[in-house]
Amino acid sequence: MPKRKPGWTLGVIPDVHYPDHNPKAVAWAKKTLEDLGIHELVFLGDLHNVEAVSRFMKGLKDKAGLPRELEVARRFNKEWDEWRSGVPVTYLFGNHEARLSQYLKRQAPELSDLPELVTRRLLGVPDDWEVVPYGDFIKRQGVLLQHGRKWSNNTSRANVHTLGCSSVQGHSHRVQMVSHRFAGTNKRVVACEMGCLCNFNPCYAKLTDWCHACGYIKDGDINLVTRGAKV
Repeated sequence: MPKRKPGWTLGVIPDVHYPDHNPKAVAWAKKTLEDLGIHELVFLGDLHNVEAVSRFMKGLKDKAGLPRELEVARRFNKEWDEWRSGVPVTYLFGNHEARLSQYLKRQAPELSDLPELVTRRLLGVPDDWEVVPYGDFIKRQGVLLQHGRKWSNNTSRANVHTLGCSSVQGHSHRVQMVSHRFAGTNKRVVACEMGCLCNFNPCYAKLTDWCHACGYIKDGDINLVTRGAKV
């Protein structure tokens, strides 16, 4: 990976949920990061939905099945790989990507460790993308990036006090940014939930407070960019 210098711009893409993505929102996010001239790209997880092997909400809508979902995942990964123009990519697996390994462990534990069946191979993740297992995190420019967990409507505030450093997460599909200065040390911490790029009307929820967004980190500052309400 090239040496990070001052002004290094890290583009951040939250939950997309292919094939349940919003194409206009994805195109908007690409254009936003393109205009910034990013030097690195991070996916916050749940890039793909992997609904066919989900334990939840079975039968609520027609599903193309796992082979079709994996075909779509490979196609969109290839599109992102061509779009990134050589910048390094880090892919934080979310709980949706984890569905594949969890399904194998439940249904066919003897096969779960075969190299051909690891999640990155099934999804067609390019070989030079860095993959971070679900539940782990990375740090860039002093900011912790994670897929995250949906604790409550005050997830960002919880992150400020629990993580003790500035952070960005996906998972909740909401947009929220909380800033806190710790008295005594004068340390300032910012926590951000970066929204999503998926459809707002999934089969399991009729009313959502989700927001299309993406973001970037430059010189340690977290920048959140939201898309208009008109979809």
